[in-house]
Amino acid sequence: MDFVKKPYQKGLVTGAFLFGIGWAMTAACPGTVPAMLGEGKIGALFTLAGLLLGTMAYGVLQSFIAQNPK
Repeated sequence: MDFVKKPYQKGLVTGAFLFGIGWAMTAACPGTVPAMLGEGKIGALFTLAGLLLGTMAYGVLQSFIAQNPK
């Protein structure tokens, strides 16, 4: 089985760093947010807000970069 290498993206290291910082600050895996909400943990609201804002920022930045390659 051969693995196809994906092209390196400039923001990969920065994005991974931000993701790790967010994970450390919330002490929660993004996948556990629904369970945290179900338990009534207030911190889950901030984690969810960060997930949504980060996803939105990614979409906006990807659109901006696609329209302005340099």
